[in-house]
Amino acid sequence: MAERTIANRYVLDVALGRGGFGEVWRAQDTVLGRQVAIKIVDLTVIGHAPQLADIVARFRREALAVGGLSHANIIGAYDAGQADMTLYLVMELVQGSSLAAMLEDRMDQGLGPMPVPDVIDIATQVCAGLSSAHAAGVVHRDIKPGNLMMDRQRNVKIIDFGIARFLHDDMPRLTAPGAGVGTLSYVAPEQAQGLNVDGRADLYSLGCMLYELLAGVRPFLAQVPAALLNKQLSEQAAPLRTHRPDVPGSLAALITQLMEKEPAARPASAQEVHDRLVAIRRGLEERRLAGPEAARPTIRVADVPAPDAAAAPVAAASASGVQYRPTVLANDSAGYETVDSALLAAQPASREPWLNVPTAPASQAGQPSAFGPFSPAAPPRPPGWGGSGDQPGGGAGLARPGRAERQRHGRRPRGLFLVGLAALAVVAAVVTALALRVHGSGAFTVTAVAVAPSSPPPSHKCDIAVEVVGTIVTNGNGGTVTYQWTRSDGTTSPVQTVQVASGRKSEQVFLHWTIRGPGSTQAKATLRVLSPSVKAASTSFPYSCR
Repeated sequence: MAERTIANRYVLDVALGRGGFGEVWRAQDTVLGRQVAIKIVDLTVIGHAPQLADIVARFRREALAVGGLSHANIIGAYDAGQADMTLYLVMELVQGSSLAAMLEDRMDQGLGPMPVPDVIDIATQVCAGLSSAHAAGVVHRDIKPGNLMMDRQRNVKIIDFGIARFLHDDMPRLTAPGAGVGTLSYVAPEQAQGLNVDGRADLYSLGCMLYELLAGVRPFLAQVPAALLNKQLSEQAAPLRTHRPDVPGSLAALITQLMEKEPAARPASAQEVHDRLVAIRRGLEERRLAGPEAARPTIRVADVPAPDAAAAPVAAASASGVQYRPTVLANDSAGYETVDSALLAAQPASREPWLNVPTAPASQAGQPSAFGPFSPAAPPRPPGWGGSGDQPGGGAGLARPGRAERQRHGRRPRGLFLVGLAALAVVAAVVTALALRVHGSGAFTVTAVAVAPSSPPPSHKCDIAVEVVGTIVTNGNGGTVTYQWTRSDGTTSPVQTVQVASGRKSEQVFLHWTIRGPGSTQAKATLRVLSPSVKAASTSFPYSCR
């Protein structure tokens, strides 16, 4: 097979990846004598003129974005141009693997998700790159594990600026208002709705990605795109520490904040996130360097009540089966206490979800590795609490006081009973007020609209039937929504209504669309909400029949 050369300079060697109409190759730069990565787009295979213009514009945008950035954590660009009917972008060759491939390999081998220190290091590098890009007015808009490469020196590179957005120029938008771009598993809600975005959209995607690297699962899962889009718009992910108890509370809180639906609720900048990650990493390092205590398990201070002053000594408690609260040795800023693991060794594993005691294997203590196994030890049993007796610590070794014993110490004061009733009344009043605030008689409004096919339509097939799903997000007060569908073929559906129940935050409506006949086009469906407020969103997909 003859060698293929681009621009009389770059000799293609091995295909590294393929997506859409583009390919990435490892190539040899015959002028400078070095290996490079070259992204090429063959324009001859694109028959639809509007689609061709869009692809050329996106390619040019990526070349301008990467070429205008210079940072250790952003892929470097060397050259770009057009040779005959081939567009090409020459970049540095990263000898390594994408984070998506690394995570997939770990899960396939049963090694579990990535170690916490490694994820913090990855996130810190990504934030450094994003901070540089945002300062230059470039929003990536597709941060995900597949667009981050790690080389053999553990340096992380942000790649693929194909859908980047320029904040401070007069270049035309490549997507119409209401048409979202990005990868649904990581896309920010405002980006999915086709709204204007800034760097905080990248921070949302970063939060989803960090959640996946630490938990081993994505924060939002669904079988069809429309359902996944609905989750991104209106649902909260399960707390990260339900999947990964050893994640420090400060890190879990940061990731939760990154995934806030409203941009204003997220950190203000990538630099702020970078600085918070550095502080978290410093705290972990200080505990590791503190000595043997650093490898001991940790428990939430707030999760363990104060010990009984008359608790038995450790040896006696262990002999009798009494659970004993371990001695506190240190305290960290995340609200954890470091405890003496020797006091936990003889205790059986806990089934209570509220006590999370992460323990790293001894072989990994102080030696995190992105490629090493993660196998947290089972958490110990709650020490000294939750027994069957009336008093804390009342387990197998402490008998529950009998009736005579209770009578000897007297009945509980009647005043305490009345105080309890008063407290319950206050709680009931607060709950009622909150319920009225959430589900009260306030105005019913639509807060967002999103549209997506229920499943990816075939792009090169004649006479296809597509089900388009529209998600209407409301404030939950309940009411009637009036809406209408329009299609790029000029067809407009009748005005329709749907009744949204009180307390329901989203409702789905459907468009069944059959496209027939020869030709190539970019089919587009738009959902317009007419009342109680005006909102619109669109989705598009290619149709080609020859």
